[in-house]
Amino acid sequence: MPALPPFLSAVSGATSSTLALVAVYPLDLIKTRLQVASIQPNTGSTEKRKSIISEVIQEEEEFGVNHERPHRATTKGIVANAIQSEKGWKELYEGMPAALIAQASNNFAYFYW
Repeated sequence: MPALPPFLSAVSGATSSTLALVAVYPLDLIKTRLQVASIQPNTGSTEKRKSIISEVIQEEEEFGVNHERPHRATTKGIVANAIQSEKGWKELYEGMPAALIAQASNNFAYFYW
């Protein structure tokens, strides 16, 4: 079987990596939210952590972040919070356009050369 021309190889590599990203992006977002939600016990005093958390919550509320939904740091809880939000399932795909552009351009260049 003859080898593909460089351009077709680059297009197929970029397309396949983009499709793979679309499939796993929500799982990666859930993993990231679980990692952010966990508080490490040895990261300083409890009072210091409480003050930092309250500062972050205050800043988020100034930007319109809704803290009324209960926080559940489980995979099921994160998916449930996303579904219950105004955006629904779309919340699990937040930030994906930038990731798609980066993934496609990176793999296009990789498979072209």
